[in-house]
Amino acid sequence: EEPTSKHVIHLDTPSSLGKLLKKHKRALVMFYAPWCVYCKQMKPEYAAAAAKVKENGLGVLAAMDVHRAENTGMRTKYNITGFPTVHYFKNGEILATYEGENKQDKIVEFMKDPTAVPVKTKETPWSEEPTSKHVIHLDTPSSLGKLLKKHKRALVMFYAPWCVYCKQMKPEYAAAAAKVKENGLGVLAAMDVHRAENTGMRTKYNITGFPTVHYFKNGEILATYEGENKQDKIVEFMKDPTAVPVKTKETPWSEEP
Repeated sequence: EEPTSKHVIHLDTPSSLGKLLKKHKRALVMFYAPWCVYCKQMKPEYAAAAAKVKENGLGVLAAMDVHRAENTGMRTKYNITGFPTVHYFKNGEILATYEGENKQDKIVEFMKDPTAVPVKTKETPWSEEPTSKHVIHLDTPSSLGKLLKKHKRALVMFYAPWCVYCKQMKPEYAAAAAKVKENGLGVLAAMDVHRAENTGMRTKYNITGFPTVHYFKNGEILATYEGENKQDKIVEFMKDPTAVPVKTKETPWSEEP
């Protein structure tokens, strides 16, 4: 069966969320924004997982667009600082947050035991990975300042090491960095803004979610990259950062068959 959104419970208002949490003891809720690339990538897997979770009596999967004016208050209430944020509620309270892969089986697995602690392998800092050699790694705000003075055109990825979407983007970004350098289109850099000394950059550059990828020209933000996690798309963007992407009229997720 084609995974569709029919098994996902779409919540239009805060009161519909309240009713859902009263009715269902176990609920996974995806708080998203329609324009968010990572949300779009997650939707089909989340929808497919919803069918399996329902079938196995593990609870329900729901979704709420918190970009809608009437739902923005939910961001503060549930500490939503980036999209998507996926919280697991038990008896109306947040018990855990899903931070796994965008894979239906991983979501189903999580629903079986939301409090299981994922096995963490010791991670190599991105700057030490051999594949990232063409990415300029910025350790401090001053190193960012120097970069922007030295390079007229720079794309900077502001990330957090724990962020799943950042991890997914890293290999494509690193591959794009080599091509961008080769073609004289500027430089690609990266900064871990989860590091204590760099957290001030979040406010300075309006970073509300990870990754946030800003294009700087002559030290000022000219554009923000919101395209796909594909090296060719990043290279394309570097050729003309101010080109407006063609937007197709989007069907609300709740209306998708």
